[in-house]
Amino acid sequence: MNDRNKTKDQLIAELEFLRGEVATFKQTGRSHPDTHLQQTTPENDITRKQAEAALVQKSRQEKLLWSISQAIRQSLDLNVILNTAVTEVRQTLQTDRAAVYRFNLDWSGDFVVESVGEDWVKLLGCNIQKACEDVYLQETKGGRFRNHETFVIADINAAGLHPCHIQLLEQFQAKAYMAVPIFSGEFLWGLLIVYQNSQPRNWQSWEIELLEQIASQLSIAIQQSELYEQLQIELQERKLAEATIREAERRWRSLLDNVQLIVVGLDRSGNVNYVNSFFLKLTGYTNPEVFGKNWFENFLPRTNQSLIPTVLSEVLIQNEHPYYRNSILTKSGEEKFIAWNNTTLQDSHENIIGNISIGEDITERKKVDEIKDEFIGIVSHELRTPLTAIQMSLGLIKTGVYDKKPEKSRRMIEIALLDTNRLVNLVNDILDLERLDSGRVIVDKTVCKAADLMQQAVDGIQAIATQHQISLVIISTDAEVEAAADAIVQTLTNFLSNAIKFSPVNSTIVLSVEHQIDCLLFQVSDRGRGIPADKLELIFGRFQQVDASDAREKGGTGLGLAICQSIIERHGGKIWAESILGEGSTFFFTLPLSRS
Repeated sequence: MNDRNKTKDQLIAELEFLRGEVATFKQTGRSHPDTHLQQTTPENDITRKQAEAALVQKSRQEKLLWSISQAIRQSLDLNVILNTAVTEVRQTLQTDRAAVYRFNLDWSGDFVVESVGEDWVKLLGCNIQKACEDVYLQETKGGRFRNHETFVIADINAAGLHPCHIQLLEQFQAKAYMAVPIFSGEFLWGLLIVYQNSQPRNWQSWEIELLEQIASQLSIAIQQSELYEQLQIELQERKLAEATIREAERRWRSLLDNVQLIVVGLDRSGNVNYVNSFFLKLTGYTNPEVFGKNWFENFLPRTNQSLIPTVLSEVLIQNEHPYYRNSILTKSGEEKFIAWNNTTLQDSHENIIGNISIGEDITERKKVDEIKDEFIGIVSHELRTPLTAIQMSLGLIKTGVYDKKPEKSRRMIEIALLDTNRLVNLVNDILDLERLDSGRVIVDKTVCKAADLMQQAVDGIQAIATQHQISLVIISTDAEVEAAADAIVQTLTNFLSNAIKFSPVNSTIVLSVEHQIDCLLFQVSDRGRGIPADKLELIFGRFQQVDASDAREKGGTGLGLAICQSIIERHGGKIWAESILGEGSTFFFTLPLSRS
């Protein structure tokens, strides 16, 4: 179980266990026999203190999440919830100020709540000129925050901020700050911000993650509050008539059905007695397929089945897990990762009769975070390697060790130039791929002859083929396609370049095209070493190489085939490869025939 999902009792039990271990240390001068540790040493004492500090930190995080969850469950007054949040955040993170900033419809905004130490000015109701920041957010309609980005500044004077922005922050008395976006559905509602005024501060990863979790809870609280406010208005206006009350109830259900959040109601046995339309749309079920079915047995992954009795007791009887994350199953068997806010339902005698859970589908966000982390790790490695080589080469030249060895000096310069070119190619490929994937590249199609496209690709690569003593053969046709000529030539050139790299001397590469029912099939065949079957699909991924040594020995960035795939898919075609180890490989792609 993830640490953030541990219950309060579990956390207390861990802390009590550690305290018992500490007591054993103090009384006997050694650890418990089962721990197999030696006599107490300074290193053990440091480890113990670090463990204690880690548990205290976890306890503070759990206490903060619990407090805010309780505020959300116990009150529908958004102002109360927001005030509780900033007060608890400032105390837990020990910052000088915590505040919530809300956007207006024109993307201007104001601070709506804050918790601040006595020694600092108050931002609520002050006359501080915020024109610099507001204009930026107004012009960009929320800026980077619309992309769910968190803004973390350890030192405002060392972060490269605009002078106007620094001046504004100095009016706030801030030296460092973190700002996390708060959303209401898909709409950027505001920001949760913490300030350190006394000095710069290096924010810890757990502090950033904790602030993001709180902002996610506040997002649910805001939508709940907005739904409740709308319902209250309806009830106030029509509270004298029973028919009007029924209409208000209908509208309340309509709101639940139309809100872009999952709403699931369970009875005391864990059987489903309500789901909203968004849940049905997300999972593919119909209402009869869901209603009356046990939630834990039918809609959770099988890996969680053993936890059903415990979870059922904790959620429906012990009133635990007000905020948690888990996966649910769609009708097709796909898993969706959901962030839940759980509320227990009681009758007029305060007997628990079930619960209602409101959840946000964060599956794509979770995938994006994983892809982003992986991508950053790969790119940082790909950048660091050539930069290190360049640095070493130029460093040796600078020392003068090769002043009397011009050949050695020239070789160092050549190495630096090769790695510089590799960096340039890597950056260009990353930018090309990003533009293609984001849809910013406009595919300007014209009617092209297949033979002309093939000839252009061969002409551009012929010199390299000749250098490697490889023959290029074209088998063409008079057919025409509607395509962006430069992009298709780029794809063919990439196929030919890869084929040359892995083909033996005096071999032949064949570039051909043939008619299919509704498309043209382009092929590039070589007699190289071939590609293992388990690599044929992976090679079209980013930074994928058949062999890890290929990037060093053969060159390339590992992005060429990914770019080719994006180009062909934007043309409405398909791309793939076939290979036999030791005999060679053939790369294919299709393009729709010209309609003219």
